[in-house]
Amino acid sequence: MERIEKGSVDADLGGGLFKQRVARPGAGKSGGWRTIVVYRDGDIAVFVHGFAKNSKGNILQKELAELKRLASVMLELSPKQIRGLLKDGAWIEVRDDDGDEALQE
Repeated sequence: MERIEKGSVDADLGGGLFKQRVARPGAGKSGGWRTIVVYRDGDIAVFVHGFAKNSKGNILQKELAELKRLASVMLELSPKQIRGLLKDGAWIEVRDDDGDEALQE
């Protein structure tokens, strides 16, 4: 989320979707993984898709359209709804290196 907030994105796919490259140990970012994240400024970042660069060059237009539909639903969720998804185990929260919670009220 920090990279997106700083404007350091690999691709803004529109509709709240961002593509970020993630380094593979010993291979760097160019030979690593690609992740698709749903992001709402300052309070939500949700990993929704990932793939290895060597197995797939990019997502298809059909996949992008579906991910944008998913993002539109996710971005409408309130913090209370998100907490419910976390509490029920439907979502798993990942914390940053400092142990700070990702969800802010």
